[in-house]
Amino acid sequence: MKLKYKGKEIEVPNDFMLKCGAHAEQRGMTLEEYIAEAFTILEHNNSNSCGGTPEGWIPEEEFKR
Repeated sequence: MKLKYKGKEIEVPNDFMLKCGAHAEQRGMTLEEYIAEAFTILEHNNSNSCGGTPEGWIPEEEFKR
């Protein structure tokens, strides 16, 4: 799957999107809401703020399993 962010295309593997969809469902969200939240957090973290990740997010190590 390809996502567009700030004029760039990001190729995302299908298995990653399936995991995102499953985690979104666990959190009571749609995949679209989940992706929008991820980009919002990315934008927030790139602004040099000290914000953390939202409750319920899976650490990268667990997500890679």
